[in-house]
Amino acid sequence: MYHKVKAILGLLVVLYLSAMAAPTDSLIPVTRNLDPVNHPVPTWAEYQALHPPQPTMYHEVNRCSAGMAPEPERTERTLLIIVESGLNPLIATSLATYQLDLQLQQLASVLVAFSGSSAEDLRDLILDYDDMENLAGVFLIGDLPVAWFEMYHDFDDNGIPDEDWMAEFPIELFFSDLDGLWADSDFNGRYDFHGGGVEPDIWIGRIKAENLSYAQASEAALINRYFDRNHDFRLGLLQANETALAYVDDDWAEWGLEFAAALSNCWQQVDLINDINATNAQDYRSQRLPAAYEYIQVMVHSGPDAHFFYWNDHQDYEIVYNYELHPINPTAWFYNLFACSNAHYEADNNMGSLYLLDNDYCLVSVGSTKTGSMLYFEDYYTPLGADSTFGAAMQLWWSQNVDVPGSPGVMWQRSWFYGMVTLGDPALKAYYPVCGPEALRIHTFSNSVMLDWDDLPGALGWRVYSAATPYGAFTVDESGVFNGSSWLAPRPEDQRYYRVTAILP
Repeated sequence: MYHKVKAILGLLVVLYLSAMAAPTDSLIPVTRNLDPVNHPVPTWAEYQALHPPQPTMYHEVNRCSAGMAPEPERTERTLLIIVESGLNPLIATSLATYQLDLQLQQLASVLVAFSGSSAEDLRDLILDYDDMENLAGVFLIGDLPVAWFEMYHDFDDNGIPDEDWMAEFPIELFFSDLDGLWADSDFNGRYDFHGGGVEPDIWIGRIKAENLSYAQASEAALINRYFDRNHDFRLGLLQANETALAYVDDDWAEWGLEFAAALSNCWQQVDLINDINATNAQDYRSQRLPAAYEYIQVMVHSGPDAHFFYWNDHQDYEIVYNYELHPINPTAWFYNLFACSNAHYEADNNMGSLYLLDNDYCLVSVGSTKTGSMLYFEDYYTPLGADSTFGAAMQLWWSQNVDVPGSPGVMWQRSWFYGMVTLGDPALKAYYPVCGPEALRIHTFSNSVMLDWDDLPGALGWRVYSAATPYGAFTVDESGVFNGSSWLAPRPEDQRYYRVTAILP
């Protein structure tokens, strides 16, 4: 009976959509894997073989309040941080610093350690915490359960499946849509129905690193390094050049000005490279990835492990491979990978995760786990430029462009967008002002060290950070006591560098 009802509903949807106009962007070529034989996308069966059923176990590690704002002014929303249990002790120090950073952003946090293979149990845990904590978002860290979805593509928006096979892919919407209805009608392990309330209700971000052998570092080391630079970025220790790059390969060159205009909603300067003979593998790897761009939006046919750049007047293509990223050490902080399945985080050495973790710079990479990617970029970059978090910007973009009630092309929207993911910290913003005093002075005595500074009107309090080198990872220094706009601590045995930040409303 369920199958019959579903088929009838599907027929009604097809007839309804085919009677309406196609979306404006339905003529834009789809990002595709040009060589799926040599650059395959992981299947559900392969994922299942690597993740056999395991019992669910979890426990709350700690919770952190939303900062020091007066009670009436607090925005008591919470970021739920779920970390794989075996990974948690290896990154505990980084997570503790991160939770203090969230406080400066007036976000409460709850840290939960989780083990098991059930995506349903993981979602139930998120639902339970949302009932208790009013979640803003969820940050998944480690090899945690993944929900998979299967669907027919309809990129030409004619109501007829493009192929006779169904695409299968990880879908993060399963965890961010808290009131939706999900069903696996044929009980094959992949969801194939999504109804009810279909919009994301919270942010969602993920870091997964145990399958990144090309990074030449352990999972814990990669994630600890990520949180070190995340921390420095939030403190304003990393200098911004406020320049974005729109690198648009041949099939999308004619829309280059439109894409660059969308980026200008967040970045002061946008460099557009869209000449069909200028965008090529050699230029991208040697001139663009090492350059001082803050943000790169690369638009190129891809697989999980490769970019296929056309050249020679679109007659041939050359590949930038995933293993090339490590020696390049790309310098951008953020990426939008308009690149088929490039952010399929279950693929070994997928480029989305390597862009995020295998360098000294990146903080967020956005892309898709399937064919397709993001469009309507202005709906994403405008909130980012208005001080939104990356997670909130993605949530807003999704609600405006995916499963839009009453709009034509719902299956077209799902075909393009259902694989979209945010890799990295969903609570991060594109810009953080330096919140320190204008003058900081240090006084050393035989047994103590004192910092004092000019007061900052409106500051609710202060926080002192220290590091062994001026370029090291600054961590909260709790060895001293505050007295207004000064701080007195025992003199450290080794040389220390200090930084003071204000806690603002």
